Amino acid sequence: MNKEIGLGLGLGLVGTLLILVNIHGCGQQQGGGGGGVTTNYTIAGKYTGVTVAGVKGAAALAVTDIVAIGADGERYKATLSADGAFSVGVVKGWPYVLGFYNKSGGTITLLGYLKQKDVGWDSLPLIAPSGDTTDLGTVEVDQTSAEATPSIALNSLIGQMDMDLSIAQYYGQMDDPLTVLTNLDVDGNGEFDFNENIGYTLVAKIGMMPGFNSGAGEIGQMLNGHYNESYRPSPNGYVILFGAGNGAAAPPAGTTATLKFPVQVSNGTSSFTSAVASVEGITSGGWTAAFDGDATPSVYITNPTVLPTGTYSVEVSGGWNAGRPFTFNNVQGTDLVKVGSTDKIIFPALNLVLDADSYITTVNYKWLIVESGAVRAATLAELRAVIADTESGKTALIDTSPSIGFFLKPLTYGGMKKIPLTGSSGSVDVSELRVKATTAVLEQIAVGYNLTSRVICDFRYAW
Repeated sequence: MNKEIGLGLGLGLVGTLLILVNIHGCGQQQGGGGGGVTTNYTIAGKYTGVTVAGVKGAAALAVTDIVAIGADGERYKATLSADGAFSVGVVKGWPYVLGFYNKSGGTITLLGYLKQKDVGWDSLPLIAPSGDTTDLGTVEVDQTSAEATPSIALNSLIGQMDMDLSIAQYYGQMDDPLTVLTNLDVDGNGEFDFNENIGYTLVAKIGMMPGFNSGAGEIGQMLNGHYNESYRPSPNGYVILFGAGNGAAAPPAGTTATLKFPVQVSNGTSSFTSAVASVEGITSGGWTAAFDGDATPSVYITNPTVLPTGTYSVEVSGGWNAGRPFTFNNVQGTDLVKVGSTDKIIFPALNLVLDADSYITTVNYKWLIVESGAVRAATLAELRAVIADTESGKTALIDTSPSIGFFLKPLTYGGMKKIPLTGSSGSVDVSELRVKATTAVLEQIAVGYNLTSRVICDFRYAW
């Protein structure tokens, strides 16, 4: 299987994972902030203490740091008063994980992160909130369960996020993977990574096509005024991408990286608990390791059907990084895009407009969703809740989301365009890419988006 045609990194842009590691604060105020960033939303509350197994006592560590970590990779450090009151300015437009930490004795410990269990939230969806402040009320941290529970009423919290209950529950089904952002000392040296201007990321990428290949017979259905509305997403497996960026020291050329899983996984042919991949993209700005079809063994995981919960580690050969692995605790997947699922997955149906010479000038699109076996148009509220909309000039994770790209024969990349996320349907001008919609020229059409929980979803269409 060819990786570029099957399930490459992004829409053919096999480049460096874009990792933002800026830290803003402490005590940024709305309308201005450190590092030249202007914040426009405030998260506030009052931390009331830490319990162990539900009991306050001497065994509990104290919270020394509270950090809001955005799905776009930005970190914002809160001011924390002696009485537990805290406030942190952020930039709305993304979900945020709010982590409560103890930093002492050369160790950083995650004591808990904000959760709203009634709707399954592991994060605060500041995607399109109403107003400019959310006061969480009192927040109690349980060190045993790593949960930080706010006292704010559920209806009030959902309303401030400009959601209704059904959208809040939909978001809660999808946001579990954001818990990986609570890892702020991935290299294990006892210092916050952002204080060293370093960032690390571990993400899953889901293939939405049968057998990791393109949906055959789809492009022909997009012509002559038609949409390929009979297409259905078919998640068939996932790969794991690791990246280190923003000045992270790079290992020597020829180095390999070993990923260790928390449980045994399977690619349908063999089962394993670790995999080895080449270290790639080595520059002064960082490096990556793609645990995919080129890894040993091949990491196209089909079982478990959801990324396993637990601790993952990446260890570089040759004792690099003082022999310490890069460790990610609290990793979770989402069953919204589990292998074999189709329900509640948002997917595009496309129509191609051609000129007299068969060049594609416009791509019309419809965002559809399968719900209980029936297909309908996805609402704007659903789109905003689950699809990351990378604004012009700002990339959240990898490539641009949502976007459409083209693969030409023989296995060459033909360019990409951003898809506006403004409604259930729309159009994209692709005339400047000069892509000819003929079987002799066009190999595949690819649509990709990042979930707002940083999972990469890849849809492919062929003739």
